[in-house]
Amino acid sequence: MSAPNLEELPSWAARLPAGWKVLPMRRILRRVEQGWSPVAQDRTASPDEWAVIKLSAVCDGSFVADENKALDAATAPEPRFEIREGDVLLTRANTPDLVGDACFVRATRPRLMLSDLVYRLEVDRLRVDPAYFVYWLRSAPGRAQIRADARGSSQSMVKVSQSHIGAWLVALPPLMAQRQISAALDRKISAIDELIKKKERLLELIQEMQQSATTQAVTRGLNPEVPAKDSGVEWIGVIPRHWTTMKVRHLCSLTTGGRDTQDAEDGGVYPFFVRSDNVERINSYSFEGEGVLTSGDGAGVGRIFHHYIGRLEFHQRVYLYYGFKGVLGRFFFYYLREQLAKVVLAGNAKSTVDSLRRPMLLDFPITVPPVEEQREIVRWLDGFVFSVSQLRNRLLRQLELLRECREAVITAAVTGQLDIQAAEAA
Repeated sequence: MSAPNLEELPSWAARLPAGWKVLPMRRILRRVEQGWSPVAQDRTASPDEWAVIKLSAVCDGSFVADENKALDAATAPEPRFEIREGDVLLTRANTPDLVGDACFVRATRPRLMLSDLVYRLEVDRLRVDPAYFVYWLRSAPGRAQIRADARGSSQSMVKVSQSHIGAWLVALPPLMAQRQISAALDRKISAIDELIKKKERLLELIQEMQQSATTQAVTRGLNPEVPAKDSGVEWIGVIPRHWTTMKVRHLCSLTTGGRDTQDAEDGGVYPFFVRSDNVERINSYSFEGEGVLTSGDGAGVGRIFHHYIGRLEFHQRVYLYYGFKGVLGRFFFYYLREQLAKVVLAGNAKSTVDSLRRPMLLDFPITVPPVEEQREIVRWLDGFVFSVSQLRNRLLRQLELLRECREAVITAAVTGQLDIQAAEAA
């Protein structure tokens, strides 16, 4: 097969050093293998069990062996799909930003198999260093080709095909130079990755701090010195003596919407609450007033909450709490956001539950301080959450810049714009 026409090459190809080649990946791939989708348990496998990797096993350029599901005892394993050190893996389906995430498997555990959402790319190692190849897939030119070819009926899940992969272009210096570039990038990128991990850990600690402070405020109040009593609910514990505990059914009404996600209208007048953090728009409304909304099924169960006052529309599988009596809607929102997930997921082997049922929600216990004290708690929480959000946004921006820096370093190296020896000496 002939090399790509020079007139059809992208701009980055014109800047490559002498001696570099641009080839379609089909020229350097021996095989593209897709895994399988066996019956698996919703738990991580023990070291002596067979397992299939989850999509999250390929994460931001790294392989995470613990992201797996134990194979069902009645299902025979397929050893041909076992992952090996030195494999190149690429996700074939995910969100637009994550599809095509690639990794070089530097270490793995035995009895771990490829899933149907991940490709194994076997490169011609006489011509291509696999670690360099993965860095190319993570570079700006590599990612641009992946994003351009990703297809799907929904923007929440898109896919790339084997024919797409074969047509993608790769810049290849001589094999020895590839190895030098990948070794240098290993050192440079590991330092950036370490900074990213520290920032991500800070975000986790901030989230834990916010959850702890919110739980304290809505179950103990702002004054730790007040006399306490047993709430009568084991997982709530003690509450201030002058507070009460009531079921949701005695504090508000509960209903579900009548719309589907496909009813959303770009630029619509009213907010349209669906089963995600993203609020869509629509040109009609079915409710006007104050409400607290939460997802009734899917991944958002116990995790997605909105507090809104005004005209709104909501999904048929989104619950709306309204008509609050004796409890402020904003206090109710803070309480439910921190407490509901703890209860619905307690003792559940899965990290999510399939759905929330109306009787359980109506019988859910709520701590109820006097209304004026609720106002004080809400004012304090609003200020506290605002401050935490500002700190979180700064950290998120720093993470964004670190990831941009990482991609820029990778791109410069795999397009010959970075002097590796000079970079190593710096």
